[in-house]
Amino acid sequence: MKTTLTALAATLAACVSAPAQPNAEQPISIALTPLRERLRTVDVSAGAASGTFLFDSAGGVTMVSPGFARRANCAPAGRGVGFRMNGERLDTPLCRGLTLDIGGQSWTPRQVGVLDLAPYLAPGQTAPDGNLALDAFEGRAVTIDVAHNALVVETPASLAVRIAGASELPMRLSRESQGASLSANIGVPTPDGLVWFELDSGNGGTVLVSKHLAATFHLNADAQGPQPLELDIAPGIHFSTDRAFTPDLILDGNLGMPFLSRFVVTLDLAHERAWVRPASQP
Repeated sequence: MKTTLTALAATLAACVSAPAQPNAEQPISIALTPLRERLRTVDVSAGAASGTFLFDSAGGVTMVSPGFARRANCAPAGRGVGFRMNGERLDTPLCRGLTLDIGGQSWTPRQVGVLDLAPYLAPGQTAPDGNLALDAFEGRAVTIDVAHNALVVETPASLAVRIAGASELPMRLSRESQGASLSANIGVPTPDGLVWFELDSGNGGTVLVSKHLAATFHLNADAQGPQPLELDIAPGIHFSTDRAFTPDLILDGNLGMPFLSRFVVTLDLAHERAWVRPASQP
């Protein structure tokens, strides 16, 4: 027994005196590059293909252009079906199993759509090589920090630090395309209960409130131009804009870059939780 206790004591002493080993897993910071001031892009590669993707948190499914798919040796097959927020149906062929290199790490979404983005842009704008959505980071926690041009994939340790002192918001994840897509919706309180606004970094200049909720937010449902909007999203989290519009949407609303440029938003995509803090707050 004495020998056993002596050995145990020596083992414990060695554990106490040994230097702590650093955690090999670190948060991954992905640079966001301004595009026409309001939007952000990300550098993405896949095999021999490389290009500039629009970062679109409401994209649902990550997309690549037909040219990028060819360079990545993807032969599109099958079909993905989704709906844009105005109700327009969108059918795309798929690159299943395509691995993307983003921020020096490899990510493999459930499926990648193949779509020419040029028809969805204003005339004269150069189409990106793809559209990076949240589905690429499924199961992880990500922080969208537009003010500092960073998209951060958190570790459990960095997430705990990140959300300390931040305000937690209700969040729902949306999944279309038979569960392959992924986007995040924030609960906004109203006198009639929560309504759900999609977080959309691909919406550069507006906040959208669906026509059916215009009166709830003291907006004119038939106005053609922008209107002022005040939102108390959480205690101490107040947002105002003069760029609110009231189109007829198949969702409640859409928080674009006017919101995301002022707040740092952290999304735990594994546990359906969200936090927000002002971008000016350290």
